[in-house]
Amino acid sequence: MYLGLDFLLSDKKEIFLSEVNIGLPGGAFEYDIAHKAVFSRKVDVFEKIEEISQRNFRKSFRDYIHSLPFRKELKEFKFFMDREITTPLKLHPVLRLEDKWIQYNLLSKKIGMPYTELFDFSDKEQIERLLSRFGAVALKKRTGRWGKGFEVLKDRKLSGAMIDIPYLAQEYVTSKTDNYLLSIRTVSFEGEFVCMSGDLSESHDSKWRYIVFIKAGEKVLLENKNFEIIDFEEMSWEGKIWYDGKIPEHQRLNLVGDKVAKTFLLLPNDIIEGIKKITEDVGKIYMNLDFSELPEAWFEQKIKGKNKK
Repeated sequence: MYLGLDFLLSDKKEIFLSEVNIGLPGGAFEYDIAHKAVFSRKVDVFEKIEEISQRNFRKSFRDYIHSLPFRKELKEFKFFMDREITTPLKLHPVLRLEDKWIQYNLLSKKIGMPYTELFDFSDKEQIERLLSRFGAVALKKRTGRWGKGFEVLKDRKLSGAMIDIPYLAQEYVTSKTDNYLLSIRTVSFEGEFVCMSGDLSESHDSKWRYIVFIKAGEKVLLENKNFEIIDFEEMSWEGKIWYDGKIPEHQRLNLVGDKVAKTFLLLPNDIIEGIKKITEDVGKIYMNLDFSELPEAWFEQKIKGKNKK
């Protein structure tokens, strides 16, 4: 399987796996343009992906992606997540991995993840209990992407936006460096680590994030805080392959154009190696799953309920 994994670093520099994305998530393109920004030349990440594909499947990476038995259903499911359609017509069992509650229960006993509960809007004491324990609580959709609907609570005031999709209540991990919110994206393919890059943003609802190249250093910090921002206007590599270059209009903001911080994100070597190991471990776990044995996702239960009416 080809996976994109998102990581957070706590203020104590603990590594937390935030979530895992299936299909053809971003990561390789971001790594490539971050490398171009600081070294002024391309990197061999795409050749590495092609080599893994040929070695394991004896086909090009594009042919591998287009031969996935769940590709059509996953494309349609992404439209559902983006609210472009109301209900997917067909659900392959692999889509259960898009339910972050299922992800959490699958991985959290083996991998460090933020403590998570199902959010119960009617439970008036749940948020207060979690606030007392963690100081801040993150509310995130059980199924979603690009951070839409994400909310951080430091008191009991809710926005009231939780309507049609179930939410999770989660320990909020303060992952920051040099006044920027920080996340780290890695790519795994057939259980092998492929690449890693950082994401910097000024707030959780920022329209833009800045991709940054990672290299080893003594502390977690940006090598140059006053960095230049470079715009890359090209279509992402993932968009070219997944959609054959015909990207839906509502996804253009996310799949065409990116901003890169022309600096380095320094991470201690033990953190880099720890993230690499988790990336490989999760890749191997996902490769060996029988998707039909996973618990039903919330959206499967919702569709079954509709069909009974």
